[in-house]
Amino acid sequence: MPRFEIIYSDEPTSRALSSDSVVARNRIDAADKAMAGLKYAQLQNGAKCYRVIDGHGMVVTRGPKDAARVDT
Repeated sequence: MPRFEIIYSDEPTSRALSSDSVVARNRIDAADKAMAGLKYAQLQNGAKCYRVIDGHGMVVTRGPKDAARVDT
């Protein structure tokens, strides 16, 4: 099964506050693991979003959906 890197940060394109390496069947499974890990990263580091990166260095998913929204 492929390995994915999950980057937790306070904005979708900012530097990593923490990261995790997981093995998952596909990018959807990796995103599910990222959502579960986001709660822990929020408590430990104040992370607000995540990026899932595949073995080729490509960002395959970002989340959660409301992280890119700007409140006015």
